[in-house]
Amino acid sequence: MCVKSDLDPMLTASGKHWELKGNRGDFPVIWNPTVPDGKHWGFRGRKVSDPVVQNALHYAADTVGARLLGFGEIVLAKTDWARDWPQSALPYVTGKEGEEFFFPFWDQLNARLDAARDLNMGAYIMLYCDDAMAPDRFGITPRSAAEMRLFRYVVARLACYPHILWDTGIDISEYRSNDWINWFSIWFRQHDPWHHPVGSRSGGGSGGIMPDSGTYYSVGGASLPERSEMLRLRKMYDVPVAYTDHWRIFIHRGNWTNQKIRIAIWRCALSGAPALFPDYNQGKPQPSLIREGARYIGIATRFFRNDLHSDISDLAPHDDLIVTGDHVIMAASPGTEYVVYDENGGEMAVDLSASRRSFHVIWLDPRTGRKINQKKIKGGATRHFISPSAGKDWVLHLY
Repeated sequence: MCVKSDLDPMLTASGKHWELKGNRGDFPVIWNPTVPDGKHWGFRGRKVSDPVVQNALHYAADTVGARLLGFGEIVLAKTDWARDWPQSALPYVTGKEGEEFFFPFWDQLNARLDAARDLNMGAYIMLYCDDAMAPDRFGITPRSAAEMRLFRYVVARLACYPHILWDTGIDISEYRSNDWINWFSIWFRQHDPWHHPVGSRSGGGSGGIMPDSGTYYSVGGASLPERSEMLRLRKMYDVPVAYTDHWRIFIHRGNWTNQKIRIAIWRCALSGAPALFPDYNQGKPQPSLIREGARYIGIATRFFRNDLHSDISDLAPHDDLIVTGDHVIMAASPGTEYVVYDENGGEMAVDLSASRRSFHVIWLDPRTGRKINQKKIKGGATRHFISPSAGKDWVLHLY
């Protein structure tokens, strides 16, 4: 007996936008599930029945609003920074990398992704790591029998889930050529029956290229991207963007803070809604900072899923409609809906001449989720607004 699914349809790349297939636009957040003991391998090394894993899954879905789980590169070995990892967190039998899969790892990965699917989440799948973890060190050389076996197995195990992104590896240029990157993209497009988005991280210090046949642009970079850089990438590529470098507040690289994560979320959302990867699972996690950051992210993801009256893919960057205001950005469907993010609060003026209709005016506090309703205003002209408090970021929603 077949029943209609109540799950979201598959995450796809549609033009420059992320989309839930044939349904609506999406703003995908990648989240690396954290566990109480702070073990980097904790989520991927435990059984799905473990309450820690169950809690982490529900936290990712309900608090963060994640679309994809990013739990580290698939091909890792018990060496270097992972030398104390248990066998349960590793895809190959230790000492037989490239030769013999460790089936319990894959079985539990499937079980975790079954549970994630039921919460409308999937996974960002980056295959390879660099340095001591580079695949060639374990006999997984370019287009070898070991690599072909890995690719076939990854597709067989993981392609059946609705939300999957394929990616090559960290600093891929250190161990693979640009020809290989193009071949990787072609191979996954040919052999993945569901045609999930495929890319290869470039930009930042990653090296490599955007594959000619890639269906999304995976970009590295450890620091908070400027609005101008986000708009440049959006204009440059005819595919959606994913910021797949780990934005980590417990590691010095990038100098991330929760305030920067909050700014990044709203910048991304109003710059074409690229995917992004805030990672609170590396370094020495601090529970209070994890809770704060997750709350900030969840306020934004819930707003774009539940509060918008347009589709997020219909909101285009429109800073040209900001008449006055410092550090203010906007995405809009002119005449219908406007979302304005002011990074430091204060006064601003917005050109609403595209429609003479009345607009609802709502201020959203991106730190607490509190909403402040104000009187409706008439369109048809430039209108002035003052945020509820100066010196703090605020979101203005007009529809």
